[in-house]
Amino acid sequence: MDVIREYKPDLVLTHQPTDYHPDHRALSRGVLGACLPARVGEIKSQHPVHKVGNLFYTETTSGLNSQGTIYVDVAETWQQKLDALRLHTKLSERHGVAHLDSIEHLIEREETNMKFRGFQVEREYCEAFQVAVNYRVTWAHDLLPIEEQFSVEITPAGNGSHREA
Repeated sequence: MDVIREYKPDLVLTHQPTDYHPDHRALSRGVLGACLPARVGEIKSQHPVHKVGNLFYTETTSGLNSQGTIYVDVAETWQQKLDALRLHTKLSERHGVAHLDSIEHLIEREETNMKFRGFQVEREYCEAFQVAVNYRVTWAHDLLPIEEQFSVEITPAGNGSHREA
């Protein structure tokens, strides 16, 4: 809670509460457990109250049981994510679990999932997120800039014409 109040994030991303990994599920519960009291004035701490605008759940590594409703185009940054995963040395040193014997296997799954999510919305690479339904404070469109793509002009004859904004 103090970290939320200290850094004042507009939005927070965490694992799904139904993630397959017990550490991920515990972290998800902890994040929700920090966001909720951070906005309550009666709970005192060394930092002022802060209301996180949105809490989103990320997908699982393989996309299993993931029901993302918000897609983010990551075509410019997907390689950075994979490079960061390569730095996860503890994961790459883990042996005895077939799908964890190689960090490259995890990276391949991540890249495949980002390509699949991109395919779903006609982009190259995307990640999907789900609004945490147990944390409704504001809506995503309150935070995300939505630019006008085009406008419609009505001509005197009643015909509509499209033009770039």
